[in-house]
This record gives sequence, C-alpha cells and structure tokens, in this order.
Amino acid sequence: MLGPFDVVVWLAAFLGEAFVLAWAFRDRTLLRHRTLLVYVAALAVDEVLSYTILHRFGFTSYEYLYYYYYSDAVLTLLMFVAIAGLCSHIFQEQARSDRVRLLAVAILGIIVVYAGAVTAIKHQLLATRFAVEFSGSLYFAGMILTYGVWILLLKRRDPRLRLVLVVSAFGIYFGGQTITYALRAILPNLPVLHYLPPVLGAWLPLSIAYTVSKVSEEARIPLEQLAGVW
Repeated sequence: MLGPFDVVVWLAAFLGEAFVLAWAFRDRTLLRHRTLLVYVAALAVDEVLSYTILHRFGFTSYEYLYYYYYSDAVLTLLMFVAIAGLCSHIFQEQARSDRVRLLAVAILGIIVVYAGAVTAIKHQLLATRFAVEFSGSLYFAGMILTYGVWILLLKRRDPRLRLVLVVSAFGIYFGGQTITYALRAILPNLPVLHYLPPVLGAWLPLSIAYTVSKVSEEARIPLEQLAGVW
C-alpha cells in the first residue's frame, strides 16, 4: 500500500505537472516548447494511471511492475523528443542550418536504436527485464546527450536562462536515474532505491514549474555565470 512518503511525492509531482500545463495558458511563450509540454502532459497522465494501478493492485503486483517499467521506457522516449525540441530552439538561437538540425535528429535516433539493440541482444525476451535494461540504457544515453546540449549552450555568450535551467534539470534527472539503475543492478535490495526514483520523478516537473514561473522566455545569462547555475 501507499505510505505517507509515496503520497506526498506523488502529489508534489502531479501538482508540478498540472502547474506547468496551466501556466502555459498564462504564459503563451511556453507554447514555443510544444514537445516539452507534450512530455509534461504525458507525465501527468502517467501519474494518474500509476496511482490507480498501484492503489488497486498493490506495489508488488505484476500489473504494477509491468506498467511501471514499460511506461518508464515510453516516457523516457518522450523525454528524448522534448530534449530534441530544446535542441531545435538552441539551433534557432545560433542560426544553425537545417543540415545541422537533421544531423542532431539523426544522432538522437541512433542513440535510441543503439539502446534498444544493446538491450535486445542482452535480453531477447519481451519481459520486465527488457524494460529495465532498455530504460537504464536510455537514461545513460540521455545523460550523454544532455551534456551535448550543454556544449551547444556554451557556444553562445548569452544563452536564454530558461533553456539553461530546463536543460540543467534534465541533466540532474538523467544523472540521478543512471546512478539509480546502476545501483539496482549491483545492490538490488538497497533501501534507498525505494526513495530515489519517486524523488527524481518529482524533482523534474517541480524544477520545470519553478523555471517557467520565475524566469521569462527573454531572460538571458552571461556565459561566465553558467558555472554558478550548474
């Protein structure tokens, strides 16, 4: 059953996601980041579905186990799409050519295919273990990709502060999840593994909600201050 910690973290994440979607109606500049909004909307739907399945079948049920890992893999793929959207805005800022954009999309596709291929080779059964390995591979690839986006941001002397903070939030999330999956493979019974995934899941929408409500689309930050933000 759900404990107080699980309910508080779930509620915080859902409220953060709902806030971002509601704020988009007030701040129309957020509509420029449609892929990010689609991802946040998918997170909100997942919160409702996961809570319903967990409440009905229980934390240790096969229904929840399968839903958790497969929905996590789908949401991670949507997260890659959101990051690709952020990359598109960075390219627009730097007046990059369409060829560079196509190259970035191709690299993104290769990363996803690579993660899936490596997982399929290691585990050829479409079972929960496949989803676990697939999600772990995607999180690691996402962490590398996020640092690549940071390099793009550093190419500009005064990048948009909102982009910097959102990319930072994704970087922390990917890094934390990569560590979590690594620990799960080495020490599967480690108690902290029960708390890390939901905390990271709440961190991302809450950090995005804070960013979109406190930082305007036009705000910029000098390059020399990026180290302080990071």
